[in-house]
Amino acid sequence: MRGVHGSREGNVQIVHGNSGKVAQKGSVRRRSRAEKVGRLKYTIELLKRLERQISEIDVRTRTLMAGLREWISFEPSYIQKVACEDEVDIEIITCLIQKGVGVYCPQPSPQSLLDTT
Repeated sequence: MRGVHGSREGNVQIVHGNSGKVAQKGSVRRRSRAEKVGRLKYTIELLKRLERQISEIDVRTRTLMAGLREWISFEPSYIQKVACEDEVDIEIITCLIQKGVGVYCPQPSPQSLLDTT
């Protein structure tokens, strides 16, 4: 690298040996990770990392719910206050309670809710 000093507004200009490009002092910009590996590859890596974090949270949530299932009970009034926005939601809750699945952590299959027996 050879240096060329100029008096252009007090800045020192450095000319790179083979390229002839001028690099101004203080204009160093670091490339982001996306620019280094490619934007698509970076996005895929980010998506995989987020999916791993979500699956870890799912496992923790399932473990907590399995441990607390016997102490958690959802009363109809609590569910209506928290989850119901209109009459359709209230009818769904009423149907679940009538089928006997709305008291403790409901996980019924959709087919069992449709059976009228």
